[in-house]
Amino acid sequence: MSKITKIFIISLLIMVFGGLFAAAQTVIENKLSFDSTVYNFGDIISGTGEVSCTFTFKNISDKPVAVYTVNSSCGCTIPSWSKDPILPGKTGQIKAVYKNDEGPVTFDKILSCYISGLDKPVKLHVKGTCYSKAVSLEDRYPILIKGTDGKTVAGFKKDAFTLGTVALGKEAQEEIEVANPGRKTVKIAFENVSEGLVIEPVEVASGKVAVVSVVQKPVEGLWGSNTYYATPVVLDSKGKTISKGTPLSFTFFTIEDFSDYTTAQKVQAPKPMFDKSTVFAGNLKSSSKPVDVVFKFTNSSNKPLVIHKVDCPEGVVCKSFPAETKGSGKGTMTFTFDPSKAGEGEVSLMISLTTNSPSRPVVNLFIAAIIK
Repeated sequence: MSKITKIFIISLLIMVFGGLFAAAQTVIENKLSFDSTVYNFGDIISGTGEVSCTFTFKNISDKPVAVYTVNSSCGCTIPSWSKDPILPGKTGQIKAVYKNDEGPVTFDKILSCYISGLDKPVKLHVKGTCYSKAVSLEDRYPILIKGTDGKTVAGFKKDAFTLGTVALGKEAQEEIEVANPGRKTVKIAFENVSEGLVIEPVEVASGKVAVVSVVQKPVEGLWGSNTYYATPVVLDSKGKTISKGTPLSFTFFTIEDFSDYTTAQKVQAPKPMFDKSTVFAGNLKSSSKPVDVVFKFTNSSNKPLVIHKVDCPEGVVCKSFPAETKGSGKGTMTFTFDPSKAGEGEVSLMISLTTNSPSRPVVNLFIAAIIK
């Protein structure tokens, strides 16, 4: 049997933005404000010509800024940008042209924008789905809501959305698509919405696709990865309920807000340093008994290190960990790994820690094994 590598990723820092047209306004290091950092062309037909989009940003600092360069993750996406310095209060633009020459594919291209005054490049996403030919709305949006007559009145591309990372006290807005394959205009509203989400109703014309705004408001105490729910309700033009769908799930990752930290505060802040980021649990059988895996670390700061939450994948249980480690202190984390839940082959399971460290707000640890 060939080896199978299974990587169970809990950390939502590896973001998957499903169904976005344009993400909400994003402030970068309190210096720039982008109208969006994600643009989705939606569904396009392969080979029908180039498509383009524009990201606009405003200089909200007190000094001029300049875009040094923009690198694309693929030669199929060509960036261009404002070459002149952008004065305080003024706006600049970064444009992208997707050649649409890759054939039928779901794409997510990344533009890395290097801008003066910023510690890190700004990541912009250009994405969409290319089809070889026209596809019906019901096929493109297979999570269907049907009326009492059995006819489809609305559809979503999926019923589980992974949104991204949001700092506590901040908000993030993303957008998902909803289609109306029916013959009449409908309104999509939501009920039983979990605390932490705000979802506005939207009207969808017959045969059209609309965008639903999803605002993420992290809940105090819910660190790391958490899943929230909302049930879609389809209304007619008079506001009468036509039908209800099954709950949609929205998962996002909550970290501490370090945006106001000074350089000195960041230097003095706690910093977890692990002896190993990956521990090999051994050559095991799927019938083997669960084994303990230990990670050791040092807090290389005088400030206390706090681990807010530990997110474990299926097959791993956190047996013990120090919620707080004093400055310059050492700590040990013990996990129990169950081979029977990992499948066969080479396995790598990722554990995510949410901490109060601005340099390492999320720490990823890996348990590796070979299961026979």
